[in-house]
Amino acid sequence: MAAEKIKVEIAGTIDLEKRKTIELQVDTGVMVTYIPRRILTKLGIQPKKKKQVRTPDGLMVERDIGSIFIFYNNRKTLTTVVFSDNDREPVIGNFALDALGLEYNYETGKLEQL
Repeated sequence: MAAEKIKVEIAGTIDLEKRKTIELQVDTGVMVTYIPRRILTKLGIQPKKKKQVRTPDGLMVERDIGSIFIFYNNRKTLTTVVFSDNDREPVIGNFALDALGLEYNYETGKLEQL
């Protein structure tokens, strides 16, 4: 897991104007994005299905899965989101980072534009 955090806006797929600014922990060890259920439900984001996923801690668990838009630095991407436990830190994974044109530089410890 990278030490960097990134401030983004998120929105559901129905109402792109209803957004929330949140800080996500960059985790290059996970593929998808994890956001606490309470944040997602406040935005009206509903799960689409349940799926077995590996948590950032490495555990295999069944979680609700949905879709969100992530906005960052004049870029926008639609990505898969895992509804995580409410006490968990929000995490952005590799799929969303790549789609936003970002990569983590291990030498500098910073995110960089591709």
